[in-house]
Amino acid sequence: MATKTIKNITLPLLLPAIACFIQWVMWDQIQPYMWIFFYPAVFFSAQLGGRWVGMAATVSSAFLSVFFFSGVPYSLRVESPTEIYSMLVFIWMGLLLSNLQEKFREDHRKLHASESDLRKLNNELEKRVEERAHELIEKEQRFHNLFDNMLEGVQLLDFDWRYIYLN
Repeated sequence: MATKTIKNITLPLLLPAIACFIQWVMWDQIQPYMWIFFYPAVFFSAQLGGRWVGMAATVSSAFLSVFFFSGVPYSLRVESPTEIYSMLVFIWMGLLLSNLQEKFREDHRKLHASESDLRKLNNELEKRVEERAHELIEKEQRFHNLFDNMLEGVQLLDFDWRYIYLN
């Protein structure tokens, strides 16, 4: 259970902090692109942790990006409308990515359940086919035994007048 918690919650929530650190180290080279590492962080957080973890990663990424990389560093004050718009687009995209990842996870679960059901039905069908084949073999054997043990001559012809059976 603890390993699942680390994989599903802790690691995905750490991804925005890791993205923030990488961006902070590389800020002189990538400035003014303040969301460049946060989009992948949100994507992978949602993929690993699901919808709610992805949404939490979106909010924490927005907070970290504005706090460290906005026009007024180390504050939550945003000076330009462009930064506000880019933050709103980022949050909207993060929520969309989180929902899409959750939809993908649900579809994946349904696919595995359907696949399991299909395998069960296939096994059942194979079993029924095998039983039916044994029944047909037994009936054919009785048919041959009946005609082989008759004192009269028996001949069976198909529609093209070819012999099917002759005793």
